[in-house]
Amino acid sequence: MTVTLVWLMFSSGSTEGRRLGFFDSLFVSVDQREDGTTGLEVGLANPAPLVIAFVVVTFLLLATLAVYDMLVERRAQLLAEAE
Repeated sequence: MTVTLVWLMFSSGSTEGRRLGFFDSLFVSVDQREDGTTGLEVGLANPAPLVIAFVVVTFLLLATLAVYDMLVERRAQLLAEAE
């Protein structure tokens, strides 16, 4: 998420406008103000893709840990049978 926001900030140079990233869930808005300063807004446009990504990553992590535990248990079983 952080990488996406940084990429959006610097990808188009000084181009004004609103840019969306990470499945249109994050936005960066750049505009020139009347006093000559540049305004920058960063925020969350749609939380659904972030929630889905979090759930998928959590599921993959839990699946990896389950497979690892099964492999450790199988190794211990094989070592016990070898003795």
